[in-house]
Amino acid sequence: FMCPKSKEDITDEAQQQCNCLAGYVERYINGQSNIFFMRKYKDKETSYITIETGDEHELRQIYYARNRVVSEHDRRIAERWCEKCKKIDAGKLGPNGVSLKADENNKTKKEEAAS
Repeated sequence: FMCPKSKEDITDEAQQQCNCLAGYVERYINGQSNIFFMRKYKDKETSYITIETGDEHELRQIYYARNRVVSEHDRRIAERWCEKCKKIDAGKLGPNGVSLKADENNKTKKEEAAS
């Protein structure tokens, strides 16, 4: 999963996807739309899926090129990613996706062992 870093990233994605994504540039810049790119692990430069989420990391739109509907498998991957984003925002996961509660438990165990 990647975030666009510039307007050019969005227009490049729109060209690769052959869709209306370029029309979302201003909304993205103004914070009215959250856009993400889902890539295949071995080919991060080639567009695979474009995702729009809401402020609560809910999926609004998720499409392959030419607005084709994504498979259930790819939708589930995106939904799991959105759930992780929600937990990160809620302070339950660190940015690396690891449970902060597990970190707290490890700190407590280390402190107990040191005393």
